[in-house]
Amino acid sequence: MELAPSDAVKRGSEAGDDLFALWLESWRSEFFPVAEDLLIHLTG
Repeated sequence: MELAPSDAVKRGSEAGDDLFALWLESWRSEFFPVAEDLLIHLTG
């Protein structure tokens, strides 16, 4: 059975979405505490 190109593209974009979600989650967990501290510091 051959995959239609749209199936392959859909599968690839789903994998990309998962990776992006993982990256975003790790970025947020790194960035938000720092941003929060900075905001508290700036606003006193």
